[in-house]
Amino acid sequence: MGHYSPAAGAHAVEQAVVGIRLFQLADQQAYQSAIDAAAALSDELPGKMQIDPMALAFGRQAITHGYVTQAQMEPGFLFQRVRPDGSTEHELTIERGAITYRTHEYQRWSDVVRILQEVLCPVAAVLSGEDLSVVSVIELRCIDRFNQEGDGPTPLRALVRDDSKLIPARLLDLTELAHCHCGWFHNQTDEGRYLLNFNLDLGEIAAGQRSATLLQVISKQAVPDKGFFSSSRPFNDAIVDVFSEL
Repeated sequence: MGHYSPAAGAHAVEQAVVGIRLFQLADQQAYQSAIDAAAALSDELPGKMQIDPMALAFGRQAITHGYVTQAQMEPGFLFQRVRPDGSTEHELTIERGAITYRTHEYQRWSDVVRILQEVLCPVAAVLSGEDLSVVSVIELRCIDRFNQEGDGPTPLRALVRDDSKLIPARLLDLTELAHCHCGWFHNQTDEGRYLLNFNLDLGEIAAGQRSATLLQVISKQAVPDKGFFSSSRPFNDAIVDVFSEL
């Protein structure tokens, strides 16, 4: 019987995503200032391109909307670093109402903290005017990938614990291609809530070779005008504190 091994070798994390969404779209001056702040990070993210609104609506922007849904019909901007083969290492996406950093080179959490402190938070501070009350969602996403090794069909229980609360027990012996999704709100109050989300996809990367992809989402979502993200700490420190909590 086969088994699953982390696709990245030392660990299974293929992508880590951190993002912030605002209640309302920023005005033109704040938006342009945020784009300029990101452009100043050319040593970190030398590539720049405009993103069509439809591309943002259908997949570029990962961060959920929380309590308030925005109608984003303007282009965004993508700043990135790519490998010599053209694949992406790191990318920063800026919209009028959201900013997201995605890394395909995750090694350890301390690297993500550095990204928060040096890239995401400084640009988000400009976009939001350093005002925590306009922050709607703070979200962490992680994509893990495992590849099947060995011969024969490999059941899902080779990857998932028998006592998992995320996968129904009847699926643990599954060897076919499949998709499983679950999610729920946690610690909901008058001020806000947490969204916990989990997706599992069993697919094929080649004929007869299976791959398991796991998406985990932890999202802290604020109710408008309730001060869910209020803090005595400076804007950047307060945002890092929330991500560390998640």
